Amino acid sequence: MPERETPHIQLCTLLESLPEAVLIVDSSGTIVETNTPAERLIGRTRGELRGMRIADLAKVISINDDGRQLDLGKLAITRALKGEQVRNEFRTFELNEDERIEANPMRDSGGHIIGALIVIRDVTETNQLQRRLADTERHGAIGHMATGIIHDFNNVLDTLEKGITVMELRADNPIEQRKAYLGMMHKAVRRGSEIVGRLRQYVKNGSGEIGIVDLKQVLEETVELAVPLLQTSNRDVKLVRDLEAVGAVRGNAADLRRTFTNLIINALQAMPTGGELTLRLERGGDGTLARVTIADTGAGIPYHQQKKIFYPYFTTKPQGTGLGLSGAQKVILSYGGSIRFHSEPGKGTKFFIELPLIAKEDRDRQQKYTGEERRKRERDKVAA
Repeated sequence: MPERETPHIQLCTLLESLPEAVLIVDSSGTIVETNTPAERLIGRTRGELRGMRIADLAKVISINDDGRQLDLGKLAITRALKGEQVRNEFRTFELNEDERIEANPMRDSGGHIIGALIVIRDVTETNQLQRRLADTERHGAIGHMATGIIHDFNNVLDTLEKGITVMELRADNPIEQRKAYLGMMHKAVRRGSEIVGRLRQYVKNGSGEIGIVDLKQVLEETVELAVPLLQTSNRDVKLVRDLEAVGAVRGNAADLRRTFTNLIINALQAMPTGGELTLRLERGGDGTLARVTIADTGAGIPYHQQKKIFYPYFTTKPQGTGLGLSGAQKVILSYGGSIRFHSEPGKGTKFFIELPLIAKEDRDRQQKYTGEERRKRERDKVAA
């Protein structure tokens, strides 16, 4: 008769059967058991990990949040030992890249916390795939706007060509008469630079620095990028702009610009035979919020699809990635805002985005801090 396995052996067998890295810590925050995936993830043997305390583990794997070293009190392990259940929390490790962490307190029969179970999933490849899909979404948006952008740029080139032709034909005219044509050509060059600049701003990776953003300016830049698409399409779309100067919000201009552009493109695609596109910016609530409304009079969203539209990878477009709206939601929520919509089939869709406004004193303090940080970086660069 085979020997009965001890509980410890059974636990080891269970842990080894899991593909995720698993750590079990006692109530003092010391690792008591782990598995092979954890060894590979952390780069330490099981013998080295057993007996290691949380503070030492954090140093080994350099856990950080947006590039900042994470405080020990905010670690999932620490919070689980206080009774919190941590679900699907994103963290970046220096040894590997992107990880999702779950942590659960372990209790005895009396309900007292005796330790915690931590499960770590390496989602580096998944996140890389998501980033590639997000790039596809971004490039797809540029593709939709390409016809209008090309038309706009051709107008610039046509203006330059006509100006050059006139000046060649009237080369002997006094300089005063040629100034008008030179002015026209300079204006065309500036217009061409603006088109290129808007494209560069759109494709710029906006996942970096968070700062003070003039929301009206971002929306005006977004509209300028989308207007050529309206002008060159076969659709009779009326654009209604009502942009109030509401103040500044905290965020990343490139990310917000892409968010608004995707919503505008979605609105235009919902109106293949024409309609009305409305963009409104106003103060909301008690005046502490900026509210953006992007509305169309198109086909609307079927009721059975409405609860899914923010789900990653859900799309009704043959060439869609399903990351446009989920990405927009992620951006807005990360800035402490909200995004919601109202849609009726056959009557159109309205998206409402709200972002907290920055008080003037906070804005002045942030601008001073940002300026000092920038000057410090420049001094450090010179010193290096």
